[in-house]
Amino acid sequence: MATTTLTDAFKQNCYLKTLDFANDTFKWALYNGSGHDSTQGVYTVTTEVPNGSGYTTAGVTAAGAAAGFDAGSSTAWYDWTTDPSWTSSTIDATDMMLYDDTTGTNISIGIYDFGGTRSTSSGTFNAILPAAAASTAIVRIA
Repeated sequence: MATTTLTDAFKQNCYLKTLDFANDTFKWALYNGSGHDSTQGVYTVTTEVPNGSGYTTAGVTAAGAAAGFDAGSSTAWYDWTTDPSWTSSTIDATDMMLYDDTTGTNISIGIYDFGGTRSTSSGTFNAILPAAAASTAIVRIA
């Protein structure tokens, strides 16, 4: 993934204790269009990949949670070890959103830009996540 950002909503809700990484359900949603950045507060259907052709609106559930803390870099991290994928799909996507599907408010956690359009045609769309570690995890707080 090219550009990543944790959202302002994530940062604020960490302090409000709205998010429960141990118990909440998180999802990955795919988008094909610009306009998603750190100010994106909640999951939205605006420019989301259309329902059908191997993609279901609202995305897939994040799986394989892992967390840790690296004392050397003072970095706390959280990641999912299962790469999100959509089988038998025809998809064009430019970015992906991680959001909390449990809270009822669908708080966005992060926006992950692919650095251009990634496509499948009757194949499997894989979003390869970085390694679950202090310097690479999808959610890091230093």
